[in-house]
Amino acid sequence: MRRLRATDGTPAHLRAAQYHLAMCQDGPPTMATLAAEMSPLLSALITKSRAVQDAELAAVSTQAAVAKAEGHVENTIRDLDAAAASMDRADPTLNMQRTLFPHGFGAEIDPDGDAQLEALIPLKVRLEPYKNHAQIASLHARLDTEALVLKNALMADAAQEALIDTLFAEEQGARAAIREQIESAYGRLRTHFKTRPALAERYFYNEGSGKKTLKKDTPLGGGGEK
Repeated sequence: MRRLRATDGTPAHLRAAQYHLAMCQDGPPTMATLAAEMSPLLSALITKSRAVQDAELAAVSTQAAVAKAEGHVENTIRDLDAAAASMDRADPTLNMQRTLFPHGFGAEIDPDGDAQLEALIPLKVRLEPYKNHAQIASLHARLDTEALVLKNALMADAAQEALIDTLFAEEQGARAAIREQIESAYGRLRTHFKTRPALAERYFYNEGSGKKTLKKDTPLGGGGEK
């Protein structure tokens, strides 16, 4: 029997569990007991695995929401830079663009995630003296709204990642339960086939398990109930 390892993925565990279950079903009492024990463990792993897949797919949406929110914040920063440049052309004494973006607006739009929000804090301070200009006040308000949307999107994305971690831990637990059941079943079947313990091997999945291998085996349940 090829023993499952903790490093084997869920597909390997599913194949091993399904094969063992199918081999033991409709057999004598020992096999029927093993089938009854494996069935809920297989179902649990399928459920846990699908939950992880669903959560990972949902995470794509939360990541997209973050990217979209970041894009809106960055566009508003660009609009602020453009508005400041326009006002400086109308009134050079304002020196607005250089005051708002002393190193260019890249310092505010280059960061990602939480760092993007942190970069907005000093920018909002520099915006305060110019809020008496209607266009700047409007853009400032828009930036506040979009920053809040970004903050909420980042929180939702972090929560989704935490959920994935939790669900994956549960999936790993379901894998471990299958490994333990297979090990237990292997020992019990070797005891069952005590005069020919090698017969236990055919109840467990190995690469290449299939018709050709099964044709060489004795009939299912061979050896009789001991």
